[in-house]
Amino acid sequence: SSSKPQGDKFHNSHSLFSSNHSSEEDVWDVQPLSIHLLPDLPLALLPSIALPSLVIFLQLPVADPFLEKVSFSDLEEDESQIFVKFFKFHKCYDLIPTSAKLVVFDTQLLVKKAFFALVYNGVRAAPLWDSKRQQFVGMLTITDFIKILQMYYTSPSVTMEELEEHKLDTWRNVLRDQVKPLVSISPDASLFDAIRTLIHNRIHRLPVIDTDNGNVLYILTHKRILRFLFLYRDISKEARLTKL
Repeated sequence: SSSKPQGDKFHNSHSLFSSNHSSEEDVWDVQPLSIHLLPDLPLALLPSIALPSLVIFLQLPVADPFLEKVSFSDLEEDESQIFVKFFKFHKCYDLIPTSAKLVVFDTQLLVKKAFFALVYNGVRAAPLWDSKRQQFVGMLTITDFIKILQMYYTSPSVTMEELEEHKLDTWRNVLRDQVKPLVSISPDASLFDAIRTLIHNRIHRLPVIDTDNGNVLYILTHKRILRFLFLYRDISKEARLTKL
């Protein structure tokens, strides 16, 4: 069953694992505007242990076609600026698909469980929620697992079993010199600003955070921005045709 958590945004412990295996690509067959607190996996698949995390499904409107709103006569002065105008015209909110799956981890989650959760859900990263500070504090990525394994590989004092029982918050403290502050963007910001933020901060994932309630709505990536642009791949060609 599904329900909306009361009080704190991500209060209590819930299982991360969904009942249907899906890739990192967006999910298109879920219920709108609902937060699913999902059951544990069978023991045959993974340890059936509740996790302090959520899988969130969002239903949001589809972006209006760019071609219907922008006159190509406005682009005649400099056709090379068409993509700049395109990204400045569209907002981050427009890129969010009709249905999207978002995996969220609490910083008190055990490292082993977080790894299994990423693998099972087919995602490479997840926002980290600090229940004490009541805010998102960072992102957990596959790169973090590689860094921590490299650090402990030559350490005889720490066994792999001990490492698996560490909490994500412990890892953040160990890697504090390498951990950067969370970089996010508003859903009302333009895709042009999002691209500039990705490049300037040298990051691969940019959380879109609702400024009203602090919830993460979506994770922007280079791939997802390019896929959104691909939907309008004929823009440049049609712009040239209008000049003939």
